[in-house]
Amino acid sequence: MAKKGAVKKQGHLLGGTTGGLVGRCVDLQARAGIPNAKVLAVSPSQTAQTFTDAQGNFNFMILAPDAYTVAAEKAGYDPVSQSDITVYPDQAQTANLWMQKSLQRS
Repeated sequence: MAKKGAVKKQGHLLGGTTGGLVGRCVDLQARAGIPNAKVLAVSPSQTAQTFTDAQGNFNFMILAPDAYTVAAEKAGYDPVSQSDITVYPDQAQTANLWMQKSLQRS
């Protein structure tokens, strides 16, 4: 008979199978967050897309463990990417992307 308050375990607990990636898109000159930038996380196992919030933050919470390239684009800015960001199960990695305004052509 189990003691009062004891929990009987059946089977095995499995570790987490996904990880996360968080970061911020920042204007290189103004040092301010860039809202509504499109952000992609690309690996051999999957591709995910999101948009930055009003402060320039982005968040991918359910990514398969793998090596990712994170890329961001927004009208008026040069596209930027960062490679070889490894996502591990039950962990969130950080990737901040510094974006430069595009040169205006006359």
